[in-house]
This record gives sequence, structure tokens and C-alpha cells, in this order.
Amino acid sequence: NLNQKRRDGRTQLHFLADRLLERYRELCAEERREPQEGKARYKALKRAMLGIDEGFLRSVLLYAETGDEDLRDDIASWLMGESDETHPELLGVRDRDAMSPEALESEARELLLSLGRLLRYCDVSMIVCFDQLDCMEKKELVNAWGSVIHTLVNDMYGVLPLAFLRADTWNLRFAPILDDSVRQRFGTNFPSMENCNLEQARKLIRNRVDAFFGEFAHVEVGDVPQAHLRTLEGPQVRGHGADGVG
Repeated sequence: NLNQKRRDGRTQLHFLADRLLERYRELCAEERREPQEGKARYKALKRAMLGIDEGFLRSVLLYAETGDEDLRDDIASWLMGESDETHPELLGVRDRDAMSPEALESEARELLLSLGRLLRYCDVSMIVCFDQLDCMEKKELVNAWGSVIHTLVNDMYGVLPLAFLRADTWNLRFAPILDDSVRQRFGTNFPSMENCNLEQARKLIRNRVDAFFGEFAHVEVGDVPQAHLRTLEGPQVRGHGADGVG
């Protein structure tokens, strides 16, 4: 999620946009040349990241330069695949509402590849986590997920995909139908997750309650969570700490 906040308060996208300009200045200093601005800088970055999508690069640069938070929200929503009638005029991009499903899929892949080129240029790595894959039962969905992983593993730079699911789900439902490169990448990096203890389970539940109810969690629920949490003994708790793969 590009809008996810980091510890310093910036979103992931804000960090990447700032890092792009910072890295550009660093490389200019190493090569003993003056940093450029505007179109000249855009052209220099485009040459440095061959194949990067023009709309993607323009949008990231605009995000870094503007102080308009509404515009930043529009940029972030476009980069995350959302559609809005204002995007073409504001960002100079194609109208997604007028694009075919095939064109949308192609654009999504190009934006992913462009993100990889940006990560490589900025010398930044990214971990992409896939959780709750045990709920993915249809073969078509598993194949679609495999295609995404294939792109992340084989065509992008600086990206580490992590998948969390039960070992039996992987062996019976995923491994038999996935592409060899995807299966081998995950199959050779298969750490087992340890079972959580009772205190860890309590903390997990508290965090989930706080995430939904915030400051009202303790006021509304009072001592009830503790009473319920004390009933989560033995196999009930351990059952949620199933083996996984990453």
C-alpha cells in the first residue's frame, strides 16, 4: 500500500518520491555535474531508467514537488490502480474508464515494472506480503496470483515476495499448478512458522480490537476481553499458528 505510513510519518510513496530526488542529486555529485530541474531532470531520469512508464515517472516527480495534499492523494490513487474522471486532466494519463480489460491489465503490469526500475535506481528494496492465501480456492485465482509472483520474481528489481499459508495448502493446491520458476522460488525458501503462545495470541487480539475501536476498545469492552482471552487455551490458540511458507 503506497499510502501506508512509515515510522517517520511519511507514506511509502512520499518516501520513494523523496528518495528519487535525493538519489538523483547523489549521482549528479558523484559524476560532478549540476542537478537539473523540470523537463531536463525528467529526461535525465527517463534515460537513467530505460523503459520506465512516462506517466508513472511524471506522477512520482509531481508528487515529490507539489505541496497540494489533494493532488498527492490523486496521484497515489492513480498509482494504486484506481480510476477517477479527473486523473487524465490532472496527471496527463489515459482515462481508465475508457480502457478495455486487456489494456488495464497491460497498464498494471507496466506500472509494476516501472516501480521495479524506480526501486533499482533509488537503491531501495521492497517486501511484498501475501496473507490469507488459504482462502484462495479457485484454480483461476491461484494461477492469477502465480502470474503476479512471476512478474515480481523474474521481471522486477529489489522486490522480495512473501507468502503466508498452510503447508498442506501449498503442497496440494498451489504447487501442482504454479509455474516452475514460482514453485522453485518458494519451494526452496520454506521456513516453518512457530506456534504462538498465549500471551502473543492475547496481544494479537488486543491489537485487532484497538485497530477497529481505537480509544473506545477498553471503555466499551472493559474487562471482557481479558475474560475471553483466558479461555483461549491449548489447541484453540495453537491452531492459529499453523505452518506457513515465505
